[in-house]
Amino acid sequence: MTADYEEFLTPEEIEEQDDAAPAAGNIDPTFKDQHSEGARIFFDGAFDYTVANGRYTPLARAMWKRFSELHDCNPSTILFVIAEKGKAMYRDKPKFVDVAVLGGRWQEILKQVTGLTFTHVITIYQDNVDKYEQSYEQMLVHLYNALRQIKSDGTLRGYDIHAFTEVYANLKAGWDKEGCIIPNLIDTGDWIGMRQLQGNLFEDRSGENAAAKDF
Repeated sequence: MTADYEEFLTPEEIEEQDDAAPAAGNIDPTFKDQHSEGARIFFDGAFDYTVANGRYTPLARAMWKRFSELHDCNPSTILFVIAEKGKAMYRDKPKFVDVAVLGGRWQEILKQVTGLTFTHVITIYQDNVDKYEQSYEQMLVHLYNALRQIKSDGTLRGYDIHAFTEVYANLKAGWDKEGCIIPNLIDTGDWIGMRQLQGNLFEDRSGENAAAKDF
């Protein structure tokens, strides 16, 4: 197991890992595990955003361990924020999660104010999550999409129809529609398992996506 791999895992997480080395990536070994308390104190009450690293960083780490294609990103240097206001849209469809690169100046400002190093910010649009009834399992897929977009050099990949081909190849159409039930991506651990399980667990309760059952 490489030192890079251990840098942003807790001791308990390291003990759980096997001896397989992660895929090659540009994970800076100086980016150690970070807690978001300093950033939370800085942000809370001052902006229309709430720092949510306590909720989302463990999920990002768990997903990183499960999916080698995510090894280009470093979960410990991602700032997770919840947008308290606004319903973001993309091509007339609601956005639930998106990722952006933090410019050098913002990285330095956050470093000076919080003492923490952040290279990217992932925003969760809570109004859309609530309005379109996105489940925990659906949010895991949205998070996977955001993490998958980060390249090893820190820049971002473009989406294919604003979603990665893995999602459309392995989940039935309409997986992100309100009321739909899909498997837990972290617990399943791979896309093959998602496809095998979704026949039993993918269900449309909203009445808006009946065609997806037979896709």
